[in-house]
Amino acid sequence: MAISSCLGRPGAQHAAVPLTGEQGNVPLFEEDAEKGLLTLFKSDKSGLQVRDLQGRWIAVDVDLGPHDMVLYSGMCLHQATGGYLSPSVHRMDNNVIASQGQGSSPYGRCSIEFKLMPRASAILHCSAMTAAGHPVGSPFQQPISVHDFMQRSQPMEQLVSRPGVPTYAFPAPLDGGSLQTQIASE
Repeated sequence: MAISSCLGRPGAQHAAVPLTGEQGNVPLFEEDAEKGLLTLFKSDKSGLQVRDLQGRWIAVDVDLGPHDMVLYSGMCLHQATGGYLSPSVHRMDNNVIASQGQGSSPYGRCSIEFKLMPRASAILHCSAMTAAGHPVGSPFQQPISVHDFMQRSQPMEQLVSRPGVPTYAFPAPLDGGSLQTQIASE
C-alpha cells in the first residue's frame, strides 16, 4: 500500500491528533506504531522522530540524502518474531518543519510511505523463531490471524517495553551528527 500526503497544504485534512508542542505552540502529532510488517518513508523535509528503548525521541530523517529512505518495523513483525523486533513508535515534530521555512513551499511537508502488509488471511506465529532457538514469551505463543490481530488495540507502553533485554548505545559520531542508534543485544 502506498500513501502520500502534504502537511500544511491549504484545505488538507489530517487524521493524526495534534498535541501541544514542547517548545512552543506548533503541534506535535501523537505517537503511533504501524500495524503492518515494514514501512518505507520519504519526505521532502525532516521531522520524523522514533522513540528509542529508553523513551527518548530521536530525529531519524535529518541527514537523509535524495535517494535515502527511512525503514521502520511494525506490529505484525513484532508479533511474528515473538517480540524480538520491536515496532518503531514514531511521531512528527512540526517544530522542525516550521523552522525550515514553510513559506518556501505552498504545500508544507510532502511525504510518501510504502507499507508492506500481510494478507488478511495469513496467520502470525513464531514457529520460525522457536525453531531458530529464540525463546518466545507467552503473549506470542498462540498463533493469531492477521485479521484478528489488526482489530486488536495495543497499548504503546506494552509495545516498547522489553524488560530484561539489555541495550547498547553507540558512541556519538565524531562529526557531531545528531543521530544516535540504539540496538538490543542478545
